[in-house]
Amino acid sequence: MAQSFNIARVVTSTTTEASSQSVAVHEVSPNITYCDRTATISGNLTLLGRIKITRETSGSLQRDTIQYLDFSSTIATFTAAAVTTPFSDAEADRIVDLGSTPWIDMNAVYTANGDTTGA
Repeated sequence: MAQSFNIARVVTSTTTEASSQSVAVHEVSPNITYCDRTATISGNLTLLGRIKITRETSGSLQRDTIQYLDFSSTIATFTAAAVTTPFSDAEADRIVDLGSTPWIDMNAVYTANGDTTGA
């Protein structure tokens, strides 16, 4: 039996939710990623998960394929160290917001736990 899932909302706007930010992205394993907030980020921003959905048409058949998954500080742009987004909003048929989470300042967490040199 095929599994199905519901996605909360589809984002069609490419309006940048905040000015350009940078964030350190650390991949612990293929399934675990966390982000450190840097000095260029201010306020309580959110991390958006995005997937690129492309519609394929073959004769009378149509299907949607998920090609990429990324995480972005805004809907329109993604800036992180030497990492670039694998696609732009203009390339996708739909951009899906998978959800958001508050930023966690990991440097403060490390310092509070005795790491005086920072993260």
